[in-house]
Amino acid sequence: MKQKDEMHENETNSLRRWMDHIRLQMQGRGLYFVVGTLVLVVAAVVLFRYWRISQANASSARWLELYIVDSEKGLETIITSPANQGKPQVVFARLQKARLALYTDGINRLGSSTPADRDAAIEKVEEGRKRYEEIAADLSNTAALQQEAFFSLARAEECLIARPKKDGTGDRGSVDKAIAFWRKAADINPESEPSKRYAAQADSLKKNKEQIRDFYARMVELGFTPALPRDEFHGFGPSK
Repeated sequence: MKQKDEMHENETNSLRRWMDHIRLQMQGRGLYFVVGTLVLVVAAVVLFRYWRISQANASSARWLELYIVDSEKGLETIITSPANQGKPQVVFARLQKARLALYTDGINRLGSSTPADRDAAIEKVEEGRKRYEEIAADLSNTAALQQEAFFSLARAEECLIARPKKDGTGDRGSVDKAIAFWRKAADINPESEPSKRYAAQADSLKKNKEQIRDFYARMVELGFTPALPRDEFHGFGPSK
């Protein structure tokens, strides 16, 4: 029994000596180390929060710039700015350029009164189609915007059916390509009402393909380019 008490006392003394040693270390260089570490941690947290706030402010400024820009030149500035590379605002600026070309300067002016203006509108429809083709894959993470791209590509193809290319090698637009793009648009959220309409449009074009091609060919012969019925994509409002 006495031996067990001595062992317990020895363990207690050892623990006390160890704690006294730690206390002495904390009072010396160890204390400076702990305090210094805490200061560094606090400084790192403050700097990280400052960086996050700065990033958020910079992103907000980029979104604001994109929102107020209403010209192709302004959009191109956003797209080419080194500070914007890799940022989502570049994708949206490219999308807006496609909208301006296809809708504002293209489809909306196909019914112009002079042949020169109609020809200029056709060129813009082709430009808008190209821009939408280039950006469609980049919109894969946003279903509504990718559906807009396919919808717009289908519309562009319809506008260009039976319209001969400048080099005379064929038509600028294709009924088959329009059908394919309507199908792609319909495959996104297929149970939604807009997607059902896009599927119906594809079916209608396929069923009446020859008649539609002949109709547009006749319009070209008469020197007239009919504007398509206004059917805004459900994902965005009227063009500026």
